[in-house]
Amino acid sequence: MTGWLIGYSVSVMCFLLAYVLQQPTLADAPLALMFGLMLLTAVRWLSFNGLRIAPTIRLAFGVNMMLAAFLVAKHMFLSGGELALLIKLMGYHLIFASGLLIGFYEPPAMRQVDVLGFVVLFILPMAFFVIFARGEPPNQIVTFFNRNAFAAYLMTASTFMLGLASARPLLGPFGAVGVLLACLVINTTLGALLAVVLATGFYVLPNILGWLRHQALLVFMGGLGLVSAVLILLLSESYQGLQVYYRIDFVYNTAINIWNGYSGPLVDLDLVTAVGYAADGDLDMSAFFRIIHWIDIVRTAQDSGANLITGAGTDWIEQNLSAFVIPRAAHNDWLRFIIEQGFIVAITSITAVLVVIWNIRRSPMFVPLLAGALYFGTENLLNNFVATSFYFFVLAHVFARLRRVAWKSAQKDQVVTPLQVGATT
Repeated sequence: MTGWLIGYSVSVMCFLLAYVLQQPTLADAPLALMFGLMLLTAVRWLSFNGLRIAPTIRLAFGVNMMLAAFLVAKHMFLSGGELALLIKLMGYHLIFASGLLIGFYEPPAMRQVDVLGFVVLFILPMAFFVIFARGEPPNQIVTFFNRNAFAAYLMTASTFMLGLASARPLLGPFGAVGVLLACLVINTTLGALLAVVLATGFYVLPNILGWLRHQALLVFMGGLGLVSAVLILLLSESYQGLQVYYRIDFVYNTAINIWNGYSGPLVDLDLVTAVGYAADGDLDMSAFFRIIHWIDIVRTAQDSGANLITGAGTDWIEQNLSAFVIPRAAHNDWLRFIIEQGFIVAITSITAVLVVIWNIRRSPMFVPLLAGALYFGTENLLNNFVATSFYFFVLAHVFARLRRVAWKSAQKDQVVTPLQVGATT
């Protein structure tokens, strides 16, 4: 874990320097660094364990590698496409495998490692973003600091607050979520905010019915809601300058305009027509425009004769932007994966990710990791190698760590001492 922590820390430093010095070469260095760490992890694992995989992570490891092999075979013999993106996709599979091995076989680190990770991989990049890189990066030299990609990175990096390395949290679950939400408000990415709120709701859902049995809690929640409503009315002018408020207001007013002015079926509403109902008369890739854009992508893929079972080909969407009504990226990596890699690979891969997330549902790290998975459905993150690989490494690490804890607990339960034997006779 420490080696990967150093690797991602060096990657962030490369991005900071690349941004300040305007040197794109530095921004490419982390890709080579990540592949070097994968190689080092594989060598260490083979030297200590040979080809043996612990039974508790064997299925996850096997499915992951099988999907990687099938992805390469399909690319070579069926759909083809852009080789550069295929290498990144393979990297995500290999980094997921590395996270499994390290999470299971390496013992938890000292608590100071989480403190270091939180400072170097969360606080420092966030401070740099606020001071220097807020908004779109100049000349797209460092897309890591694009606010959408950076929001995804922050969600993953927040796991250090929850004890990713040491299993000893720096903050409680809701304290960590509060810090993350505050940073995402500054980031002004509405989709990331909604993903975290929704994931938090899923995390507390098992307790909600029990909580609602207590009338005192109902009274408290009602009073809290009333106070919040009063504060919103009194302080409305102070928050209207926030970009997040603008985006919520834009979506709301656009919805009202479409409801009042458009009479046809929503499935027939194209982007060109929809822009006329936009709250400010301009295109904004908010919820409505994303959905219409996704429908256009699917229709275009079908009209082009692409086989959606095996996929249109790696990076097909980026290579065919001119074929869409609005020439923009998908803004949905799950849809992109389905269109480009086909239903067989995509649905199996997405299901595997959801199963892994389901298995960590009792861990506080469920919140940022589920939020990250939801956020993939609204943004373009596959090309951002460091942010996306960081997510899959942490997801695999948390899953494997919890599997190791469960495995050790089961081993202890199976141990029968002589005293216990005597007591049963």
